[in-house]
Amino acid sequence: MLLRLFPKQADNAYRGHWLGAALLAAVVLVKGLQGVVSVAMTAEIAQGADGIDVSQFNAAGLADLMLSIALIGFYIVAVNLIGAIVLIRWRALVPLMLLVELVVQVGARVVIAAHPIPRLGAPEHGFAGQPVGFYVNLALLALTVLGLILSLTGKRYRDAP
Repeated sequence: MLLRLFPKQADNAYRGHWLGAALLAAVVLVKGLQGVVSVAMTAEIAQGADGIDVSQFNAAGLADLMLSIALIGFYIVAVNLIGAIVLIRWRALVPLMLLVELVVQVGARVVIAAHPIPRLGAPEHGFAGQPVGFYVNLALLALTVLGLILSLTGKRYRDAP
């Protein structure tokens, strides 16, 4: 199993199930777009997808929040650009890239849980449930887990020397 995650040679020989690579492509595309939109439309993302009540911040706090969201968006773009390069040039690393995506997504959930902030989707704001970004990221997390499992399985692993 470790040899599938960390192959001896990083080449274009992908041996997992084809759907694993396709799911990585979908995750890379959607997460990359999320990052670009977070950089380009920071205030709209903060209030909409992230459900942050920006009215609670003074000018300096709001500027810090916008900078943080834009920087996170930039890092999301960078990680997913590496994922696109893996899909184009080093497909043997697809399982590793899916593991990286999984660690980043689960790590983000842990950090958010450790440092909660008031959200517009919270019951005290008259909404039930979570902001839309939560559900989109939850779906991407599920696709990433499924993609990782599929990338570690496949007939070509059995046929390989």
